[in-house]
Amino acid sequence: MILVLTLCSCGGTPKAVKDYNAAMVLIAEQRYVQAEEILLEYVQTRPYDHEAWNQLGLIAFREKRWSEAERCFREAEDLAPARLIYRRNLALALAEQNQLAQAKEIVSQLVEEDSRNAGYRVDLARILWLLGEQESAREELAKARTLAPENAEVQRLIHEWSPSNRPTQ
Repeated sequence: MILVLTLCSCGGTPKAVKDYNAAMVLIAEQRYVQAEEILLEYVQTRPYDHEAWNQLGLIAFREKRWSEAERCFREAEDLAPARLIYRRNLALALAEQNQLAQAKEIVSQLVEEDSRNAGYRVDLARILWLLGEQESAREELAKARTLAPENAEVQRLIHEWSPSNRPTQ
């Protein structure tokens, strides 16, 4: 009971939480520069907040600052390894830097951990395609289509990667 009274009399929501919430509002409003400034200050006082690191990574990714995105996603993933989305984000940042072997390894692990996730299979297919492993990429895409037959991205890639769509010479 004393703990509850102490918590209730502390004067409301801590500043850091308000700042984090304000940053999320700015992100929703696509005001990324301001959100990033707040989040950078926020992680100085709360360096173990994996969600803030992930948000910083997403902002850097949107701005095509791939190595910075990678660093933030690694931080988030290190702090919360059970969050598969952080590993996915890391893999995508690596792929954008042409670190395809590392990206493939990470996404392959994601597929093993969540084999019903069509998005992970699409990510793996794209990476395989970029690595020149077209047949394996098509196989992963076929698996993704089985999991999500209405997925427009899957349908687009199947059409785009179809051998019948190869340009004639």
